Amino acid sequence: MKTIFLFLFSSISVISVFAQSVSNVTITVRGNNNEAIVIDNTEYVVSNDYATNTNAPIVVSNLQSGQHTLQIKRANEANPSSTVFTTRTGYDLQIIIAANGSVQLKETKWRSGNNSGQNVVAMSNTDFTNLYNSIRNHWRSSGRMTMVSDAFANTNYYFTTVQAKQLIQLVSSQSNRFTLAKASYRSITDPTNFTQMYDVLNSQSHRDQLAAYVSTYNAGSSSTAMSAAGFNTIYKTAQRQATTNSKVSYIYNAFTNTNNYFTVAQARQLVQLAPDEANRLYLAKISYRGIIDRTNFSQMNALLNTQASRNELNIFVSTYDNSNPVYTKVAMKEADFNTLYRDIQNRYGLGAKVSALSNAFATENYYFTTSQTKQLIQLVSSESNRLELAKASYDNIVDQANFNQLYDIFSSSSRNELELYVRDHQGSPVYTPPVYTRTPMPNSSFTALYNEVRNTYGLGAKMSRLTDIFATETYYFTVTQAKQLVQLVSSESNRLELAKSAYGNITDPENFNLMYDVLTSQTSKNELSSYVNTYSYNRQ
Repeated sequence: MKTIFLFLFSSISVISVFAQSVSNVTITVRGNNNEAIVIDNTEYVVSNDYATNTNAPIVVSNLQSGQHTLQIKRANEANPSSTVFTTRTGYDLQIIIAANGSVQLKETKWRSGNNSGQNVVAMSNTDFTNLYNSIRNHWRSSGRMTMVSDAFANTNYYFTTVQAKQLIQLVSSQSNRFTLAKASYRSITDPTNFTQMYDVLNSQSHRDQLAAYVSTYNAGSSSTAMSAAGFNTIYKTAQRQATTNSKVSYIYNAFTNTNNYFTVAQARQLVQLAPDEANRLYLAKISYRGIIDRTNFSQMNALLNTQASRNELNIFVSTYDNSNPVYTKVAMKEADFNTLYRDIQNRYGLGAKVSALSNAFATENYYFTTSQTKQLIQLVSSESNRLELAKASYDNIVDQANFNQLYDIFSSSSRNELELYVRDHQGSPVYTPPVYTRTPMPNSSFTALYNEVRNTYGLGAKMSRLTDIFATETYYFTVTQAKQLVQLVSSESNRLELAKSAYGNITDPENFNLMYDVLTSQTSKNELSSYVNTYSYNRQ
């Protein structure tokens, strides 16, 4: 029965590729206050996926070109707000409805290859089943990762979104799934259904990055620098990012999009948007893949202040392997390590230490010897936390051959789990995009955000907006900033819930006890303290 279903779906998908004449509208609804939307008198209920606590995207595939009316039904709102949008032939439309009901629109031009039906046909059911089984039967995760990556890179292979999803779900690592989801897009025959791919990703950050990748994807590009208009779009979007982390992440995605190529002059403008030396050096390395005038790449050195950084970049270029780029890992200097160690050691509470260690191991430019990593992990006493930190540290280890030296700080069951984890991750050729350290929102951005919430009318509206803010993965705050936001609502129960939801966005959790001042009852303070002490940083 499953085989028949796959065959029918593949057949329908292939037919749709040749027949698309109407726009597809994808509506992303955020927050819990928006209950339903109505497009041209047809109602679509917003459904929440409780496993991920996000709303499933709504895709409307039968809208002709022209004006359409969108109404948003919100909780406790008698008269639904409405807006008018226009669809155009040759473009799909993405509509994002924020938790407060505000609407953003973004058009995406139909891809010239896959959507016009120029001999692009999804793999037959028989061939796909054979490919799927051959990958599934491979016992190592790294081997499955390689095989799926090779399948998506094979220019003779095309897949429906459902087929690509099944292949990606054979790999368990979320970062690898994200990498594969991007790689698959070239070969998708039904890109209008690609929003279904977001289901394989647990992180909203990964989903947002995948959506950004898709929106800037340029099918069929070659080693020709992008047009001035295309570059200006990327530059302005990068410029608008609120934090250094989000800015670097966006530029990273632009440089790693294998359909993007840049002149040195273009790449320099993007790299220059990073305010610090470390991120400029990092982005300069990442940009090299897509540079079309490499003889001019020495001009990139002007963006680096120190001779050490320039030397490092020159060595990177001189040893660059186009077929298999390797990013050199150098262990942290002893003086820098001692500073980091003391900083984490002096943090109060298990949660604050785990948070700082998680951030250290998630920082792209931080590399450690096994001995250094062992010292850091031993700063926490919980066996489960030590195990998760050891796993998180593996990609940052410069002497992975010595990694078994960590095993003696674990019980036999944890040791076995860690050994299996390492065995499963050895040999993977895929470079995983970095997760950046947390930087609190700049004062100017925070002030604008604070004033927006303060001027929002009604307790329910303020609560909804604050909930949405603390649920945004790219927003980080000091305790002082978060405290000011929480104090914008007066209800004790609401303050307690907001304080809890804010904790995952705090950059200085060692100061979180200051948040208790916003609560009047000891019962609420005790509940918040219990929440912090049992907080798991894997929730995100």
